[in-house]
Amino acid sequence: MILIYSSLPFDKMQYNNQRNLIKDRLSSFFIEDNDFIYSTESNVDLIKKLILNHKIFLFYTESINNMRFSQTKIIDLITYLLKNKCCFRSENDNLTFGNNDIDKVDSSISEILNHPFIPS
Repeated sequence: MILIYSSLPFDKMQYNNQRNLIKDRLSSFFIEDNDFIYSTESNVDLIKKLILNHKIFLFYTESINNMRFSQTKIIDLITYLLKNKCCFRSENDNLTFGNNDIDKVDSSISEILNHPFIPS
């Protein structure tokens, strides 16, 4: 399953454009319309449950800045995705993380958000 994430308000046209973009890029994998889930959930813990329950293999967002989570929550979510064999893609940021990129998450997100990451 592929999760397309966006913050509210829900935009059906944007969802369709994103879904079609992903389908075109992954056409060799025979991706169908029913392989997508769209979420505007603002609770990171519920997103994590969604990822496990639906066996998400790609988390796609238009931009990290549009996610409206704190830097720490974004890093936590992406790290969680990677530990659960789910890739991450932020289209406008031209940012992709795969299973072997967990050590790059902190610095890459900090650079995009222009905030130094200070581990807690």
